Amino acid sequence: MPTTAEALAVVLLSIVPGYLARTAWARGKTFRLPTSDLTVIVQSIAASLVIQIVLSPLTITWILSVDNELGSHPWRVAGWAVAMLIVSVAGGFLFGVISNSFVFIRPLWLRRALTPALPTMWDIAHIEGKIPKLSLLVVEYSDGRRVAGAFAGKSAATTSPERHGLYLEEEWDVGADGVPTTPVANTGGVVMAEMADVRCLHVFLPPELPLPSADMIQT
Repeated sequence: MPTTAEALAVVLLSIVPGYLARTAWARGKTFRLPTSDLTVIVQSIAASLVIQIVLSPLTITWILSVDNELGSHPWRVAGWAVAMLIVSVAGGFLFGVISNSFVFIRPLWLRRALTPALPTMWDIAHIEGKIPKLSLLVVEYSDGRRVAGAFAGKSAATTSPERHGLYLEEEWDVGADGVPTTPVANTGGVVMAEMADVRCLHVFLPPELPLPSADMIQT
């Protein structure tokens, strides 16, 4: 029968590495979905299994070979623990960053298998690149206000889980019909830090309107 300490070690090794990897994965993601405690536990155990498989050569060489004398090899145990920590955090974060590109995978069934559905239409529009660079956007708020600008190379948008926001690098005037007319003189762009009250986002593409300035065409 395993001792209490051994049983506790097994439980910790089954959950903690995977939980660290999952937390790092969430930090590397462009978006994050709400989840239940059971989902977190199951995902953590699955990630821990992958981590232990990756570390198995080191575990066999450093730990299992002296499993009855671990107290006599503190540096070996410490090195193994540090290696597990690095693999958990770095591996989870890198997978989160890499998996952001899964939304561009074709065919559709494979993309759906690799990444969950994006939580909002705002995320879908920006993460999947449905709003092309070098376009003119008109942000319309629920109270009728409109803000327009050029969405070009230096523009940016924040997506879930962060608060949705938008930076347009060149502000434009808007006509009574809601169509952008001319750039605002001496503009440095416009920042919309709060998008909760936005009713819709109008996207105007060339050649319907003049292109933004040539020096804005940067990738």
